[in-house]
Amino acid sequence: MSNKLIILVILSIDILSCKTNKNNQNVHYVFNESKAILLNDIVQLDSSNITNLDFSDSTMIGACPSFVSDDNAFYVYIPGTQAPVLKFDLNGKFDCQIGAIGHSDSEYTHILNISINSKKQSIDVLTNNFINEYKYDGTYIGKIKKKSYISTFAVDDKGEYWGYIGCKRPEIKGRLIRCDSNLKKQQEYLCDMQMSTPLFELNINKSQGLTLRESLNHTVYRIKDDSLEVAYTLEFPDHEFPDNIMCKDPIEIVQQLNSTPHARIKNYLENKDYSVFQIFYFSGLDTNPQKYYCIIDRKTNKDLIIKIPDDIPYESYLSSPEYLSADNNLYFIGYLIENGNQKIKDDINPSIVKFNIANLFD
Repeated sequence: MSNKLIILVILSIDILSCKTNKNNQNVHYVFNESKAILLNDIVQLDSSNITNLDFSDSTMIGACPSFVSDDNAFYVYIPGTQAPVLKFDLNGKFDCQIGAIGHSDSEYTHILNISINSKKQSIDVLTNNFINEYKYDGTYIGKIKKKSYISTFAVDDKGEYWGYIGCKRPEIKGRLIRCDSNLKKQQEYLCDMQMSTPLFELNINKSQGLTLRESLNHTVYRIKDDSLEVAYTLEFPDHEFPDNIMCKDPIEIVQQLNSTPHARIKNYLENKDYSVFQIFYFSGLDTNPQKYYCIIDRKTNKDLIIKIPDDIPYESYLSSPEYLSADNNLYFIGYLIENGNQKIKDDINPSIVKFNIANLFD
């Protein structure tokens, strides 16, 4: 075989190993914060849309909670901590605990994140070296040994695992990988040199489908079938990332961002009708960011930008959008506090709050 042919074969294998993004549905969106409407001018909290989660010594939820939902229950957990997954019904009543903290085969030492596996009818818990599988009633099923470089994951409707790579690995070209039901790698995506900062993030979101966003990227992606589509490319005038930001090491990246005005997409959720962005605006003075929600009607392309008051603390439900349902309800988790002067009671759990975003466009 000639050298030219060998090189051609090698190049062909390398191209096939990392799938090209589909861009046919890409929407370029320019964010204009001057259009923002104050939260209090448009959103009124209705008690019928608040689910108070049961509180007891055994169901106490810690700081910075997250949850996943299948429209039948809420599975609440604390990413990156040694706390078990707690299942609540849609009325907030405690149902059961999913697994437990410990070192036996049926336990986990801590949680990175979790996903509902509708194919296996299981709750999958990502920990350091394994993904533990449990039935919806908390019964242990088994575990799958994972690649240690997966920092967060989600399971699609076919039962395949999508894992995000938090930092560079010599044996992995892509930042996103797709694995089969046994965690055997099938495909790599996003194979350029840009990598995420060394921060733990839940950047694969699951609502009516899977989406991906990255801290140092103003593009968000839609995971569809076995492909990765560019859903939106956002432009933030005067708040773009510096051109050379990805040429630096992680410590230098953080230092430069602390002194540079920029915007970050902190969350992205979508269903067939709406796209929802949570956006942080940093002034470059190493201060707390200004927070916005940007909601786009996917049928009309009309947008709505909502500004969150400056004194909203991170414990507030407004800081944590988690899930967008098929019937256009956007769900949050957190405490019902409206400013930083309010204190959180010791004997209550955070609540789950929903807004029907379709009503915002009426």
